[in-house]
Amino acid sequence: MSNQKVQLTNDESLVIELVGPAGAGKSTLYKFLCQSREPYVQVETPTTIECVRQLSRMAWRVFQPAHLWGYRKDRFFSWAEIRSMLYLCAWPQSLQNLNYLRRVAVFDHGPIYRLAALREFGPRELRYRSMQQWWQRSFEVWGKQLSLLVWLDAPNETLLERIRERTQPHACKSLEEQKAFGILNRYRDALGDVIAAMQVSHDLPVLRMASDKQSVEIMAGLVRDEILKFTPEVNDPQSM
Repeated sequence: MSNQKVQLTNDESLVIELVGPAGAGKSTLYKFLCQSREPYVQVETPTTIECVRQLSRMAWRVFQPAHLWGYRKDRFFSWAEIRSMLYLCAWPQSLQNLNYLRRVAVFDHGPIYRLAALREFGPRELRYRSMQQWWQRSFEVWGKQLSLLVWLDAPNETLLERIRERTQPHACKSLEEQKAFGILNRYRDALGDVIAAMQVSHDLPVLRMASDKQSVEIMAGLVRDEILKFTPEVNDPQSM
């Protein structure tokens, strides 16, 4: 593991997202990174004004006549799902505002997390042909924006134990074990599908770590080592 300090020299911030099923340790690693002395900065949720601006642009997709008819047979978008779609549209502008800081922008519950949840658990209208352009555009935008994915995972038994121990609500909390495992597996598969779709046209590296076997300090060090690969000037022996 390198002790070299991360010192970005490129013109834009690097953007990483912590992904993985619930209970994998994303938020723990996220807090550890953003509280460290390294140049990490958390990506905040978009402002209410920006969300309203994006809602006016997105409404025509959600409220198309064909979709409204479909909602009678299935269900309408939940507020959480609408919020995820708004964030996906608004975050690129937030990242542009971070570029001048030359920092490592870190997402927890970011675009890949939200795309996977929408793809697997959202209303079936999201799979209509009329929504395919939205999906492709989302894959294209985030395939370009993201520099690195950090995929945390652990056995389902460990994930469910962590979910039940924490105070935050979760769909798996009150389910019997096998049903909870089914939901965790569905999300894990959806996550893989979204990442694979992006990697078709973008070289998006994925750093995979087992949070049941590695401490948060070790995982943070592995993330730092991976980030150093994006800063060749820092790794140049002549610059050390």
